[in-house]
Amino acid sequence: MVSQPMKQGSLLFNTPKPEATSQAKAAGFNKVVVSHFYDNLRDIYEKFEIPQCDVWNGDETNVPTVMQPPDVIATKNFKQVSQTVSAERGAERGVNVMMLVFVNAIGSSTPPVFVFPRKKQNPDLIKGGPTGCLGLVHESGWMTAENFLLSLQHFHGIVKSTKEKPVLLTLDNHSSHIDYNVVKFAKDNGIILLTFPPQCSHALQPLDVSVFGPFKSALKKSHNQWLQDHPGQRISIKEVAHLCRVPYMEKVIPGNITPGFQKTGIYPFNRDVIPDTRYAPASVTDQPEIEQHATSDNVTEPRMTQDVISHPDGVFELEETREEVQISGDPATPTITLTDIRPLPKVSQTTPKARRSQKQVSRLGRTRILTNTPEINVIAEHHQRQSEKIEKSRRRLQPASEKINNKKGKQKIIIDMETTSNEDYSVKKKVNVTSTKAQSKKKVSLKQQNDSVSNDGDELIETPVISGEIRTRTGRLVKPSIYRSL
Repeated sequence: MVSQPMKQGSLLFNTPKPEATSQAKAAGFNKVVVSHFYDNLRDIYEKFEIPQCDVWNGDETNVPTVMQPPDVIATKNFKQVSQTVSAERGAERGVNVMMLVFVNAIGSSTPPVFVFPRKKQNPDLIKGGPTGCLGLVHESGWMTAENFLLSLQHFHGIVKSTKEKPVLLTLDNHSSHIDYNVVKFAKDNGIILLTFPPQCSHALQPLDVSVFGPFKSALKKSHNQWLQDHPGQRISIKEVAHLCRVPYMEKVIPGNITPGFQKTGIYPFNRDVIPDTRYAPASVTDQPEIEQHATSDNVTEPRMTQDVISHPDGVFELEETREEVQISGDPATPTITLTDIRPLPKVSQTTPKARRSQKQVSRLGRTRILTNTPEINVIAEHHQRQSEKIEKSRRRLQPASEKINNKKGKQKIIIDMETTSNEDYSVKKKVNVTSTKAQSKKKVSLKQQNDSVSNDGDELIETPVISGEIRTRTGRLVKPSIYRSL
């Protein structure tokens, strides 16, 4: 939407289209949290003296089979314009494919990694894709810890980092990035992992700032051109890598990558690169001001305000401050500000805010240097707890037959046998199910309640029993009917 200037008095206004900002992002992206990220980044630069070519950023983006069509030229006043796509986004959103990209501060990039929603590998999925790209599969098509470990190994094979010559890799707090096996591999191979604070990647991640936008615009044109060259056909996941080749070569270039590192202040290091106006949405969590009106001209009166103090761990507290307000006594020079026209929204909280427990605070996402020893220990403990939960769930869902074999000591199972005919006789067989050592000492015993010869003269044969099967000499089958354990 084009901004239109509007003049009111001596002030000049315009009407731009605002960017949609969620409440979580408004509260999470604040100056205190961002400053903590820059503190970690400064500590890494001072400790390791990492050059520009070894400062990397990695992030995923989706490349679905259905993209919004690009802008077209139409006749003036012609409001309804249609453009063919593979499917309607409302009903059929197409198939989502994940693409992982690594770029560094000098503008270089590694071949991308694609994650396809499949169970088995298929070389045709990356046919015609960017040179050297890697194709992985998962049922959901999303990045997992196992696939990210393979991607990190692919990244390490290109950068050749070591503990003596480490590289810095910045990424978000996705669960696949902070897996124990991933962090351990990075630690052993000289890859320093620094995570962004939650809800801050739109301003701190170079790929989101200056690379993925131009790439998606070029990808829309690539999809549109393919549909024009193949009328009546639909784009499948086998064409995704091929359609990404040209946009990747044209847009993932130094002209787009390097400005992203500069605008975020990652390289060159500049912690003041983000203006204070970018933190304005965080003001919705401020408390309303309590002011007292002046009784005379040019009187300085105290004003009580409650400010929200943001901590790096994501905990917000209220703090009362006193500040001096200069009240102008000249009514001839009125001033109008934007907040007078439309005040900023404020959170109304009448009851004291409950403090989070230490366990709840530790679960909150935050900026972390994952390869530091204290962080590795925390991740290792979490990995151990998750492994124990999985093992307990596996034992609970274990079949009953496996539970019997795994138990120690002796158990008896009585199998009641009945004939298929109407003849009035039955056979009971007692089987001793013991541990491996006990089985070598005990033998399977067969006891009959009645005589070995039935009423019609059929004699039972004590042959090797297969699945509890017993037959008479005349061929009648005796089958198991009831299984119960003692």
